[in-house]
Amino acid sequence: MSNHIKNPLSVFRSRVGFTLIEVMVATVIMGIIIVVIMQLFSGGLRSSEFSRDYTNAVIYAKNKMEEVFVNPVSGSGDFSDDVTGIGNNKFRWEVEISPYEVLPSNETSIEPVKSENEPNAKNTASAENKPDTENKPYLTKIKVKVYWTDNNKQRSVELATLMANIEEGAFK
Repeated sequence: MSNHIKNPLSVFRSRVGFTLIEVMVATVIMGIIIVVIMQLFSGGLRSSEFSRDYTNAVIYAKNKMEEVFVNPVSGSGDFSDDVTGIGNNKFRWEVEISPYEVLPSNETSIEPVKSENEPNAKNTASAENKPDTENKPYLTKIKVKVYWTDNNKQRSVELATLMANIEEGAFK
């Protein structure tokens, strides 16, 4: 008889292959690697979705700002009637229009006005210290805010600009 039939352990040692434990460990390691790779892909998809929404919000805000230049009206609403005709109820907008006060360029500090109770205070209410409002443009501050909900979080983009209003006596 041959030698490996007499010793049954030598038959198992001479076989080439993997044990059950080695196969199970390799399967677990591969499973962990696949899960990590899938999470990386889904994180990239979430980032690209946020980037797309943010870019769309900036575009919507810029378009709404252009509309407000033509027809300056404060208010709020959604983009269900946008120019593409498709509409997008995910994004909402708010427009705030307010006058903007321009400070004189030579005004650097505010000093107290002379009162009867304080004889040593400087009198800054004289005609020479009054701000020059005659040659200043009448400015309007326009703020456009676009907001949307992303994963139950409120996100927003806000654009602001100043617009000279020549029709209302910008240069008196």
